Amino acid sequence: TGRHAEAGCGACHENGEYKKLETACVSCHLADYEATTSPNHAATGIGKECSVCHTPKGWPGARTDHSQTQFPLTGKHAKAACSACHTSESQGKPSTQCVSCHKANYDAASNPNHLAAGYPTGCDACHTT
Repeated sequence: TGRHAEAGCGACHENGEYKKLETACVSCHLADYEATTSPNHAATGIGKECSVCHTPKGWPGARTDHSQTQFPLTGKHAKAACSACHTSESQGKPSTQCVSCHKANYDAASNPNHLAAGYPTGCDACHTT
């Protein structure tokens, strides 16, 4: 389907081999995976199952349906670039704890001073996305 239908048979079936051909995306697209820099798939720990984010229509416009994950994106989170959370430091799997991304906001809050008042670091106790 998609771009696969446009490829010549020899693109996948090298040397006329039609049996025992791997069907995992990465068996043909490993070089694409390793060369991707926005975000860097290997460094951020993004898995090698291309179909999680990509379709056979092509690589551009890849998206993950976050509503199907343990961290559905709402509010301003829905507008954030993938790389804002999926960094090399998070190894592709950022923490779902608010303070892991918003510690600087917590520390800088002065009206009231969250740190001095001993407010919990779970921002969602008082704030929404």
